[in-house]
Amino acid sequence: MEIAIYAIIAVFLIGMAFMLFVLKDLMVAMILVELLQTVIVFIREHKFDMRLILAAGLTAMVRKVLVFGVEPVDAMMMGLVVALIVVLTASMVVFTKYGPITKSIH
Repeated sequence: MEIAIYAIIAVFLIGMAFMLFVLKDLMVAMILVELLQTVIVFIREHKFDMRLILAAGLTAMVRKVLVFGVEPVDAMMMGLVVALIVVLTASMVVFTKYGPITKSIH
């Protein structure tokens, strides 16, 4: 019975580790797509959408949080990432609710 419990726990942990690595790679792909989308919008419309850049930064910070479980990290780095997430989220709210979202560049 104990062997079955250990086997279930081992399969669960291996599955979680695999999901974490797949999720990290998926987040990198999302960041690249968001940046590419920013370039495409700029080329087509000659407008720069700050929300796309902020979303890419926010995705990068969330990816960094996922890495905290795998790699050793000090408290200062963790605090810096949390502060950046708060700043990026607040900036996204400000750009969406109060300020101009696009700026025409000619």
